[in-house]
Amino acid sequence: MRAIILVGYFLLFSAQCASKKSAINETLQDDSIAFVYKQYTRGFYREYHIKKNTITSYIDYKKTSSETQKTIPMDWATCLELLTALDLNAINALNAPSDLRRTDKVHHAEITITIHPNTFRSSNFDHGNPPKAIKPLVDHLVYMITKD
Repeated sequence: MRAIILVGYFLLFSAQCASKKSAINETLQDDSIAFVYKQYTRGFYREYHIKKNTITSYIDYKKTSSETQKTIPMDWATCLELLTALDLNAINALNAPSDLRRTDKVHHAEITITIHPNTFRSSNFDHGNPPKAIKPLVDHLVYMITKD
């Protein structure tokens, strides 16, 4: 009897995991995902909106001036792959590994991830030195926005 219950529980658990994975994969294929990377300090501001097809760069707080470039599909796929490895609910609680941004030695940075209708925002960190958990994604986004 115990064996039957254990097998039934295992099958039920496996089915739930599979349905959650497919729901995540369906969401990640959607155009409703966007990354916003902000880099700023006194007198300097850059904001980058990275979406499936475009990267829009804003060079001032008012967002009056912008540049747009196309997103390379392979880079976007890498973003989605790195996104699946994150615990999105925990990114706002991550601690920055350094505080040089408080002395104006480096720029402040933060990342916001939008998966419609949810928005996940990190705490501030030094540009170029994000928390370890989001470092691969942030490094890839910075690579995408600095690539010509």
